[in-house]
Amino acid sequence: MRRFPHFSGVNLDGREQGTISRARQNGYLDQRNQTRELLRSSYERWCWTMKIPIVRIRLRSRRSRYCVVLLEMYTTPNTLSSEGQQALARLGDKAGQHVDQSLSRYGGEFGKIPKLDAPKFARELFRIGTTLGYYVPDLALLEARRRKYGQALQERRRAAIA
Repeated sequence: MRRFPHFSGVNLDGREQGTISRARQNGYLDQRNQTRELLRSSYERWCWTMKIPIVRIRLRSRRSRYCVVLLEMYTTPNTLSSEGQQALARLGDKAGQHVDQSLSRYGGEFGKIPKLDAPKFARELFRIGTTLGYYVPDLALLEARRRKYGQALQERRRAAIA
């Protein structure tokens, strides 16, 4: 079984590895046919490593004609700006009048997206989540990371000089 370096120690079969590979290329995880929790957690771990937002497509129910598309920003040091939240609201309105949407600074959830339109909608969500101006850095989180990792880096430099 071929393994990806980001997923060492994870037992994914060939089909799931292909799904992860497509998710990395497309920017979103399409879980319309697969519901395995390990697949989702592997993709989220990869997004956390890459510091990009999570975009997932999942079915509302087993035989539903509609999907739920989620955007989660907790894997990045950013939050959505007011312009980003407005862009998400416009995207939801453009998708149709029956779309259930819940938005926050940390992402959004859009329900009742038709199955055929879900990949295009997910690509647009990823574009909004990664476009400068639609997100703002969480300065407190960045400062905490700078203090934590900056101090360790200075100690390593001192040890290398000594």
